[in-house]
Amino acid sequence: MSRSLVIISLLLIASFTTTQAQQQQQQQQQPPPQCAQNASPQQGNCICNPGYWGTNANKGGSCTQCASNTWSAPGQTNTGPQVTAISACQACALGYYVTGAGTNQASPTCQACGNNSSPAQPSAGTTVQKISSCNSCMPGFFMNQVANTTGGSEAPAQCTTCGASSGATPSSAPQQVGDISSCNACQPGYFMTAAANTTNKTAATCSSCPTSSSSQQQANVGDVSVCKCFDPFALLLGANQKTCACKSSSETPISAPGGAAGCSAPSFGKIIQISFGIIISLILYF
Repeated sequence: MSRSLVIISLLLIASFTTTQAQQQQQQQQQPPPQCAQNASPQQGNCICNPGYWGTNANKGGSCTQCASNTWSAPGQTNTGPQVTAISACQACALGYYVTGAGTNQASPTCQACGNNSSPAQPSAGTTVQKISSCNSCMPGFFMNQVANTTGGSEAPAQCTTCGASSGATPSSAPQQVGDISSCNACQPGYFMTAAANTTNKTAATCSSCPTSSSSQQQANVGDVSVCKCFDPFALLLGANQKTCACKSSSETPISAPGGAAGCSAPSFGKIIQISFGIIISLILYF
C-alpha cells in the first residue's frame, strides 16, 4: 500500500471517529435540572415526589408533604400552578386505609392498618374501606396471618419482618403464610447477592447500593452494576468500580436526584487528540 493511500485511509478513520464522538455526546443524557427539596427530575422538568405536592418543583420552589397520612401520585396531579393540597393528596399512604372518602373540598381520612400490614397499593380516597383491606404487608415484611374478611370481625393481615437480610422483601402479594422465603426480592436501593431458599426457608440476601446511587426492586441475583449513580456523568458501577465517582478527582457526583450535576460531560477532545497523534506516528513510520 502506498504512503498516500495509508494517509488518506487514516484521515478518513479520524474523520469518522470525530463524527461518531460528536454524535455520542449529543445523544448523551443532559444533566438533570436543579429541583426543589422533595422533588425529582422527570423528562427535563421537576416533579414533586410521591406523597408531596407543590405549584413549582424547580429550584426556588417547594414541595410540601401531604398531611394526615394522605398520599399523592407524582406528575401533573401533584405538581403545577393549579395544584392544591386537597386536589393532589387524594389517596391514603401505604400502611393506611380509607375511613372517610375524599371530596373536592377535603382530602380523605386515613387510618393506620397496624400489624405492619397495608393495602397492596396506596388506597384511592374515593371509597371507604374496611380494615380487612389491609391484606398485604409493608415493604420488608412477609405475611404471618391473612386478613380476616368475616363481617363484624374484620382484621388486618399480620406481618413479620424479613429481617434476616436488610433490604429483603416479597416480590409480590399474596405470599405463602408464615414462609420467610417469600422475602425473595430486594427493595429499591439494594442488589441481591443470594436468592431466597424455599427448601431451607431463608430470605434473599441483599446489599445496599453505594452512596449517591439507587436501583429498582431486584428479583434476581446480581452485583453492584444494577445500581445506577444519580449523576448521569459519573463512572458506571461494576466489578472494578464500587463507588459513584467522577472522571476527575476535583469533581463530586450529585448525591440525590434533582441536584446540580457535579460531573462534567465526557469530552471527546482527548479522543480526537490521541487519534491524530496515532495517525501522525503512523505517517512518520510509513
